[in-house]
Amino acid sequence: MVHIKGFQFHKPVKAYQAINAADCDSLYGDSYTINGGAIEHIGNNVSVEFRGMDFGPEGTDRLMLRWRSELLKNAVQILFSDGQDTKRFLIETDAAPAYKERVFALGESVTGLQTVTFVFLPGCSLDLQTIQFILCGALV
Repeated sequence: MVHIKGFQFHKPVKAYQAINAADCDSLYGDSYTINGGAIEHIGNNVSVEFRGMDFGPEGTDRLMLRWRSELLKNAVQILFSDGQDTKRFLIETDAAPAYKERVFALGESVTGLQTVTFVFLPGCSLDLQTIQFILCGALV
């Protein structure tokens, strides 16, 4: 926080902001296309990594994705790594011919500084526009 003559400026917390998928720190795999802020035509075994995600002591237990896909199901594994331990969560998106938002529960909270990796499992075919983690206890 910076305080200048009565004005306070707070640095936004990246972990809780809506982030364009293409603003990731690392992207690798065989099948994807970048289109503006979205990563489109994501196929199996594509990994999208976001570093420096600080969830603080409160943590996150939910994630909002904005995606589209013609497939009935896409399995996505989400990895949280603090450099020592890795937590793994599995979510499935459903069909969405137009971009759709949905909140996914992770099942437990994740706290502290993490590297978050989305791994699109075999059979995936989707376009990912944004991700946003939700602070534990916050209303959506």
